[in-house]
Amino acid sequence: MIRTAGVGTTLVGPTGRATRLVLDAEAAPLAALDGELVDLTGSKTVSVLRVTDWAVPEGPHGMTAWVGRLEAQGSQLGIADRNSDAYYLLDSASTRLMWEARGRVALFEGYVVGPNEVHMTWWRVISEE
Repeated sequence: MIRTAGVGTTLVGPTGRATRLVLDAEAAPLAALDGELVDLTGSKTVSVLRVTDWAVPEGPHGMTAWVGRLEAQGSQLGIADRNSDAYYLLDSASTRLMWEARGRVALFEGYVVGPNEVHMTWWRVISEE
């Protein structure tokens, strides 16, 4: 689980032991998470993990999560999901709610409603870039 407080971003394991994370530009959105379960890949020293890849398999409400930069695709938003390496379009209701966040990296929960189309039930921006 990711925790962001005090000295920076840490990974807290099932035993409660914390490991400080070193985040490059690709992993920087992890600093905006707090409490989400994550899958991390990287190189570890005694108390530091240098993150080289990451995914958020589920959101804070236990539903499937999608993570990526929101891109305008005509009148819909799309996302290249870093969890699955697949491209999804958001349905029209989700697009209306998230339109102002286009160009930013977002984390959202939802469910598939059609071929590569997702309905969002909860979301937040995790990177302003």
